[in-house]
Amino acid sequence: MKLPPATELRRIHALIEVPPELRAPDLARTAHHEAGHVVLMEWAGLTPIKASATERAGLAEWDLAHIGVEDPTGYDRPLAAAHAAAVMHA
Repeated sequence: MKLPPATELRRIHALIEVPPELRAPDLARTAHHEAGHVVLMEWAGLTPIKASATERAGLAEWDLAHIGVEDPTGYDRPLAAAHAAAVMHA
């Protein structure tokens, strides 16, 4: 899957100021955030393989086999790319 060039990406700005208490490191908030990615993965038919969270960062990963060129399950590659974009934007 080819990524778009940097010139085509747009920067998003918050419409309101983020309260200080939501900017502070928080393990529970990060874990809930990553869990949201996992829920969306499962809804979209992706297979979550790992999720982790610390007070400052998190990561949720899924099986990328569906996005491969020769997917034996017949999963639609454009749909897989759309699902990947949804999970990353969640």
